[in-house]
Amino acid sequence: MYKKLIANTKLHFRGIGFFNKKNFHTSIKTFNNTMITNDIKTEVNIDNITSEMNNTIIPKRPVIKIDYTNKLILAPMVRVNGLAFRQICADFGADIVYSEELVDKKLFKCKPVINQKLNTIDYMYGDTIVYQVEIVSPESKSRTGRQEVPTVLQLGTSSPSLALEVAELMIDGYDAIDVNMGCPKKFSIKGGMGSSLLKKENQENALEILRTLVKGIKEKYGKPVTCKIRLLDTMEETLDLYKRLEATGVSAICVHARYIPQRPREKAHSHLIASIAEIAKIPLIANGDVFKQEDFERIKEVTKCNSLMIARGAMWNCSIFRKEGALDKVETAKQLLSRLKYYSYHEGLSKYILKRMFETQPKTKLYEALSKSKGFEQLEKALEVDEKIVDIITPEVLASIVGEKDETIEETENPTKKIKMD
Repeated sequence: MYKKLIANTKLHFRGIGFFNKKNFHTSIKTFNNTMITNDIKTEVNIDNITSEMNNTIIPKRPVIKIDYTNKLILAPMVRVNGLAFRQICADFGADIVYSEELVDKKLFKCKPVINQKLNTIDYMYGDTIVYQVEIVSPESKSRTGRQEVPTVLQLGTSSPSLALEVAELMIDGYDAIDVNMGCPKKFSIKGGMGSSLLKKENQENALEILRTLVKGIKEKYGKPVTCKIRLLDTMEETLDLYKRLEATGVSAICVHARYIPQRPREKAHSHLIASIAEIAKIPLIANGDVFKQEDFERIKEVTKCNSLMIARGAMWNCSIFRKEGALDKVETAKQLLSRLKYYSYHEGLSKYILKRMFETQPKTKLYEALSKSKGFEQLEKALEVDEKIVDIITPEVLASIVGEKDETIEETENPTKKIKMD
């Protein structure tokens, strides 16, 4: 029966590719063995959505204490922050790692599948792996697998009740939960999520989401609840909202030093975070324009924050977290590609991640070779191009990056389908 099922099944990994059938063979058998005998979909009266999470027995995830002070944190990045990327950043030295923003309505309809071969929990939406996390084990080879580095699930939501329902259903799939209140892209704001929550008319809903999660997750299960926001039009408005967010009981708040309409290619206003730091009573995390290790102390001094969240700096070279100093970018890319292959990422997504990694050098032979690559073998050959790669980040370089232009990402079964991979 399993062979027939596998032969007729093409599993999409993160919405754009096919999951390795050999790995999934174990998952199917394990999944059937862990299913409750009466395999009936659980009807939950939230937006008429059907959830299947209650039907699977998931290993209990230990609750760990998370300190958000003096930390270097991997920021959430769409399509990049899958398990392989979170894992390698943690192994290089990141103190906390975030998932990409994941929408509550999609997660609510997911079915968790135990993958014994990879020792992961794969949250499946049909034939798509929406979220993948390691099963905690002291024998794990990775820091995230041993819980030395906490994994934070970042949630895209506009509903207090649904956010809590999803957070409880997935309680053993993360160490802390974060609410995205800063993403300005269409896929996030169209449902009242992301930066929509910062609009004056939606701020009370944002506060209620946090209050609900603090009561239902932090107080009940002992897992931290945090949020990530942007600067509002004025500092007075920003400070007022910050105080109200703090009052909900969240464990930490990250502030991206850009206004809602700003895009990554525009300079961050890091100095404005210092005014928030003066009134902060909980850990405050600064985010924006941390591109290389030399930026760490500068941004800390400017923002008066001791914790930093790093996005593109990590995407361009995930060894940025390495205390002994960042490694050669090409060597880092080779290590990342090895993990992408191990976790059966689709070649198209792997190519996308590597191209984003080298997007600051679009005129190099290496980038050209990556762009022409089809399949893992050609990606590996592209990284063998004999060429010295030097990162020079200037405003002109940032403005020229194609990957930074606005993208329409639909919340569908194939969220990355609109991006050309070849």
